Amino acid sequence: MITSESVAVDELEIRLKKQTTELKKFDKGISAEISESTQPEEDFLNSEEKFRILAENSPDIIVRFDIQSRQLYFRQAAVDIYSYSQEEIKGKTHNELGSDPEKAKFWKEHNEKVFSTGKTETMEFDCILPQRKKYYFNTLIAPEFVNDEVASVLTISRNVTDVKKTESTLKETLDNLEEMIKKRTEEIEKAYRSLKESEKCLAEAQKIAHLGSWNWNIVSNELYWSDEIYRIFGLSPQEFGATYDAFLSYVHPEDRDCVNNAVKGALEGKPYSIDHRIILKGGEERIVHEQGEVIFENGNVPVRMAGIVQDITERKKIEKALGMANAYNRSLIEVSLDPLVTIGPDGKITDVNRATEIVTGYFRSELIGTDFSDYFTEPEKAKEGYQYVFQKGLVRDYQLEIRHKHGHITPVLYNASIYRDENGRVTGVFAAARDITELKKAEEKIKALANAVESSNDAIITGTLDGTITSWNKGAEQIYGYLAEEVMGKNVSILEPDNLKGEIKQLFDKIKQGKKVKRYETLRLKKDGIAVNVSVTLSPIFDVSGNPVAFSGIARDITEKKITENLLHEKQMAEFANRTKSEFLANMSHELRTPLNSIIGFSDMLYEQAYGELNQKQLRAISNISNSGKHLLNLINGILDLSKIEANKMELDYKEFELASSLDLIRNILSPIADKKNIEIETGVDSSISKICADEDRFIRIMFNLVDNAIKFSFENSLVKIGTRKKGELVEITVEDTGIGIKTEDQNKLFKPFSQVNSFSSKKFQGTGLGLSLVKQIVNLHGGYVWFKSEQGKGSTFAFAIPITKG
Repeated sequence: MITSESVAVDELEIRLKKQTTELKKFDKGISAEISESTQPEEDFLNSEEKFRILAENSPDIIVRFDIQSRQLYFRQAAVDIYSYSQEEIKGKTHNELGSDPEKAKFWKEHNEKVFSTGKTETMEFDCILPQRKKYYFNTLIAPEFVNDEVASVLTISRNVTDVKKTESTLKETLDNLEEMIKKRTEEIEKAYRSLKESEKCLAEAQKIAHLGSWNWNIVSNELYWSDEIYRIFGLSPQEFGATYDAFLSYVHPEDRDCVNNAVKGALEGKPYSIDHRIILKGGEERIVHEQGEVIFENGNVPVRMAGIVQDITERKKIEKALGMANAYNRSLIEVSLDPLVTIGPDGKITDVNRATEIVTGYFRSELIGTDFSDYFTEPEKAKEGYQYVFQKGLVRDYQLEIRHKHGHITPVLYNASIYRDENGRVTGVFAAARDITELKKAEEKIKALANAVESSNDAIITGTLDGTITSWNKGAEQIYGYLAEEVMGKNVSILEPDNLKGEIKQLFDKIKQGKKVKRYETLRLKKDGIAVNVSVTLSPIFDVSGNPVAFSGIARDITEKKITENLLHEKQMAEFANRTKSEFLANMSHELRTPLNSIIGFSDMLYEQAYGELNQKQLRAISNISNSGKHLLNLINGILDLSKIEANKMELDYKEFELASSLDLIRNILSPIADKKNIEIETGVDSSISKICADEDRFIRIMFNLVDNAIKFSFENSLVKIGTRKKGELVEITVEDTGIGIKTEDQNKLFKPFSQVNSFSSKKFQGTGLGLSLVKQIVNLHGGYVWFKSEQGKGSTFAFAIPITKG
């Protein structure tokens, strides 16, 4: 960088060199004139005069020294600098004038060198003169000859103090400038790297957000798109040079006028923010949002427009879906007959439905922003209710009374829960009220009736249609063992035994249809877990419109009656069984066992090929005959076992065996029978049980009876499942079919010897009626138990559980 200071220094140096050259020439001329002149003295005086005139007019300090460094001549400028008069200076050395000894020595050495060599010398030095100012000088020392000998030296010193200052300032400026340039270069490089990183981050952000930027030169019609806009329009980044017309070609034809009008409006200074459709190369339709700003110059002349494009297709789909969902949800809320309300953390109502307007008498606009508790007969209780929800998360069946603005009171049950925003922060409570006016009336009516029968030994209960108990008399306390305060508000299903789960629901389904249940005999659980036989009569309670709103139930303890009936029935069954058994055993010994032994014996001989060789197919057939015969013999022996059990003469042969192997044996034995009906037998063994300890032969007999029955009563092309699972110290085995099932009225015949159910099918499904009875007896001997469930037309499941190890 060239400055005014550097130009001044250069000019000063040129002038100094030029004047020094002239003085040298003049000095040489003088010397020549002195040596050559025929009139030495006169010529010398003339030369001295010329020298004095030139020296006095020179801006430089000119001083002549003799060989002792005494000053012979000096220009007036030297007088000014030294602050001495010419008389005081003339003939004095620098030391004598009080100069710095080091400087005086320096000058003397240079003068002496010129005297010695006769050659011109130059030097630069600084010094502090008597006025205490620092000066810089550039000095030329030239020899003056007389008769070819140096007679004196002439020093021409130019004051370059200003030049040195300028040079110093220039150097400092240049040093500072270099540092500034270096620092600025580093800043620019850092800014450039940051800019490139920002551009990269911006491109990534635009890609993630499906948002690109554009810049339109209105004057040249050149349009710049970022890479993301190309991608939004289904193009490769920078695929072609974009123009405004090219952009319009992708705009949906129905939206082009709208886009054009929006751009024109922006050129007139209006805001530019618009959603419109575009059509990609492949025909796909997308929705984008554009926003931009026009740059004006020279007043109102638009020259450039810049903005962004964002693909909002998915957002629009979501907004549409949310709009439809909100509309749907709102319609559900509005058609609800129950008053619904949302409450903010401050207890203010934030929204209501039409039912709330009706029950309070106020419009939605009047309710929103008011205190929720203001519309109840007990405001503090209402406040405690919603505060409890904010603390615990929900409340159920919270009783309150809503006061209509005209004074009408509506008893309600409130259910409420909190709701949260997308960050999981609790923002309010949603509360739904159920009008229980009719229920209250019904309860009052029921209580009146209950008072009349409070002294009855029968249990009298009332409740809602979902089974919630609302009243419980003394008779109910006596029969079931629960005090009223223990069951109020609970569901009547607490009285239902496990093996009758679902029965109460079936009865209540009839009540909801307005039907009565009369003298229904069943079992119910007491508080101590003991089952009690009861006869139940259930009646629906109707509101003024004839709709059932509650139930009343009367239950009578019929335990004694059942005992008497069971004893009589058991007596009759025992007598019948004994007669049947005697007849059966009398016939079986000869009529069944004798021919069966023959069949088994001959089939075994054939299998051993005593009468000649047989092929593999024949051997398999003979083996099946033998196995089936032996199994039938085992069945007959089982009948004898039943007699032994009844006579307490049965003994079990306990041993450990593989559970899975025994089940596979049963499946293999019965597969030929199942195959005839295209029935698949599926076994599933609990992996935690490998072996059990029991009487294996009688275990197989149990399984044979259950699986054989399942196949017998299953439809064709169905499935029989055998399942096992560990249940504490027991193994539970189930056999499930999808067959004809068992009528409810026939189920009490199961497990009784020589009895069969499904009499309408007895001709089709032949049997002795001993299988299930034998199963139950053998399981009981093992210390286990048997259970079943069945539904006519859908199939049955029979199961038993015995100890895994011998107890």
